[in-house]
Amino acid sequence: MDLTLNILNIFQCCIIRIFSEISFLFQKRFGTDANVAVFHRFHKNAFTIMNENK
Repeated sequence: MDLTLNILNIFQCCIIRIFSEISFLFQKRFGTDANVAVFHRFHKNAFTIMNENK
């Protein structure tokens, strides 16, 4: 169980890091409003997936 949680945490960190890069590109291209909307949608999905895995 602990190993699974560690893997999930590492995976989540990677996703967040990658997403930060993507959102930075979004900001440069579309401005902040689009970026915030996409970010909230992504985060809601990510946490739903996390909760289903528990």
